[in-house]
Amino acid sequence: MKIRNLKYLLVGILFLLGYRFFTYPNFEKVKTELREKYSDFSNGTDEDKLTYNANVLKEKTNGIELPQAELNSAKIYGKFFSADQKLNLSQAKQLTVILNDSSSYRWGEIGTFINYKTIVFYDSEKNIIGITKLDSDLRQTYSTPFTKKMKWGNLSDNGLRKLKEIITE
Repeated sequence: MKIRNLKYLLVGILFLLGYRFFTYPNFEKVKTELREKYSDFSNGTDEDKLTYNANVLKEKTNGIELPQAELNSAKIYGKFFSADQKLNLSQAKQLTVILNDSSSYRWGEIGTFINYKTIVFYDSEKNIIGITKLDSDLRQTYSTPFTKKMKWGNLSDNGLRKLKEIITE
């Protein structure tokens, strides 16, 4: 009886691992595809705030935001063995408002980035239209496609507080 239960447990674990393996996105491949499909402003420098302000004005004039397609939902992936957090349209939009608001970020050195969570934004057909990686402190962000208004992805205290209201740790 115990061996039979152990077999069912092992089959269940293998099924879950297989499911996770085939459904966990290859984020590097997706980032490359997003850079090819959408405008990405990660190149160039912002030596001073005047250059930065001009770049942000250009993005605003051209309607460039993250994501650059119609948002339907988002999902937050942790490490391979952790549970994912699904966000509805309202939560996903709140998150993009934070990420697209230049006041959510601060100037300064970012430091070493250690990937902790990845937010994946989807359209209505479940196509990936944007990715934001978060570090272990949830303070640093790296988004694709990137916009200049995100400065260097260093969240301010206010931006971090708003982000933590949506994301469960």
